[in-house]
Amino acid sequence: MSDKNPIVTLNVGGQLFNTRLETLGNRGRNELYKIYSGETKPEKDGTYFIDRDPKLFHYILNYMRDGRIIFPKKDLITMQISQEVGALGLEELSKNPEVLPGGAAENIMITIFSNTI
Repeated sequence: MSDKNPIVTLNVGGQLFNTRLETLGNRGRNELYKIYSGETKPEKDGTYFIDRDPKLFHYILNYMRDGRIIFPKKDLITMQISQEVGALGLEELSKNPEVLPGGAAENIMITIFSNTI
């Protein structure tokens, strides 16, 4: 019996992230979608290598899962994530401002532009 939505392992800058294959197809055509569609092939060990910063990638993966990013504070990390969004071709995120619920003083409303790289 084959799993229709298997767990895939992403090697992002040397750190491993596990997610369901379907998660990578949730946000339109982008670099992660290429894994979902089979356009990008796995490495010999079965992982998919992504040459990006693993400290920031969990924000991107959460966006792929939930459709939004919750930033702890407005600071350098917003610019860094903007760069990741552009590099991964997540244009949908770059066009949609998110008003993030919960802890309004700790969260921000932000629009990420894909052309800020």
